[in-house]
Amino acid sequence: TPLALAQAAHQPRFPGLNRNLGADGKNMLVLGMSGVAVAHPSALAKPATWGHFVLDPRRALAWTWWLPIIGALGALWCLFMRLTGLRWQPAAALAAALVLAPYSVGFSFWPAYLVMFAALGLLALDRLLHAPRTAAGLAWGAALGWSAAGYALVLYPAWQISLAWLCAPLALAWAWRERARWHWRLPQTLGAALALLVASALLAAWWLDAREAVAVIQDTVYPGRRVSEAGGDIDRWFLLKGWLNPFT
Repeated sequence: TPLALAQAAHQPRFPGLNRNLGADGKNMLVLGMSGVAVAHPSALAKPATWGHFVLDPRRALAWTWWLPIIGALGALWCLFMRLTGLRWQPAAALAAALVLAPYSVGFSFWPAYLVMFAALGLLALDRLLHAPRTAAGLAWGAALGWSAAGYALVLYPAWQISLAWLCAPLALAWAWRERARWHWRLPQTLGAALALLVASALLAAWWLDAREAVAVIQDTVYPGRRVSEAGGDIDRWFLLKGWLNPFT
């Protein structure tokens, strides 16, 4: 909240480098999760910040808070109906159960924000592969590329990698199940190319102005040079922690 308000109070508004924060200023492009409003092309892939460009601060903060909840609920609702054939009522209940899970609530619905991009990406991939016309292929390809860029710019690998391990095999399994119903033709080729172009353009624009700040982060003790408790080195019995409780 303070950083979001600091962006609106800066002159000029919504800078990439906020000179009112810290001795040398702060690069606002490297803030993860929902981020803050920055007058930059990469803001197109940060929908939680859009309200700050057109609304007063009070309503803009409300936009930032509610968009992950409503966006994830809608995206998952559509995805569940599309991939499973569920009626809208149980699909809505499942979507709400995921978005309102304690883990999601405990982290201020930031996990739901990431899930929103993943669900939209899977839905866009589904529609792209079934697109019968070029216009539809391009539209769903653009949505796929936008979702991929938004997913990447959440900037929290602990969640991004974990969720990708779920989404990638899910997408492959679904595509295999649907293989008789979709065919790779011109709409799919053009849509895939546009998806790659949109994602690459948004991420490249972000990287060009954020790479120096990323280099500084990489050179810090935490998280850049963290050498202890990095994970992957625990004993196998530890996987049963909480089930057998060997400590007691």
